[in-house]
Amino acid sequence: MIQFRHAFLINLVLLILTACSKQDIDPEQQGLVYKSAISVPFKGMIEVSVFQVIHQPPPPPLEQLVHGEGKVSHLGKTRVTLNQFWWPPEFPGDPGTGEGRVFFSAANGDILLAEYEDGVAYQLSPASMEITFTGYFKDGGSGRFQYASGWFTWKETYNPITNEGTSIVNGVISYGREPF
Repeated sequence: MIQFRHAFLINLVLLILTACSKQDIDPEQQGLVYKSAISVPFKGMIEVSVFQVIHQPPPPPLEQLVHGEGKVSHLGKTRVTLNQFWWPPEFPGDPGTGEGRVFFSAANGDILLAEYEDGVAYQLSPASMEITFTGYFKDGGSGRFQYASGWFTWKETYNPITNEGTSIVNGVISYGREPF
């Protein structure tokens, strides 16, 4: 009788373990708590070589597509596209302002998305401008950047005569979430 009871309990435990295998448990349905992934530095240099005007004023804003290539930490060789809007300065000596979206394409094809609203452009000389903004990563990228968060600063020295420039990016990126 005791052996039958032990055999019954062992079979019951095995049945329960089989029914609750790890692959059948959906973390979202189970209400698991998520922790943020570790934040790491995000930095690099991008050579901007192609500017394409989509919409020329009047009226403002100026809509542009900006393309560039460079190396960025955690992305490797990177292609960058900015879809941006710029408003010219209201008075001589004032900066122009801008906003837009930034698409970082990593070496393996994963896409990292960012937006910015606080862009500022100063005309330093006829052949030199300085453009700065702070961008924020947003959900909706692909691959390892699907749930990315964080921020970066973009500082660009740009020549409006040759349409070429160099951008330095520095910030922090978190790759998303992991279940506890």
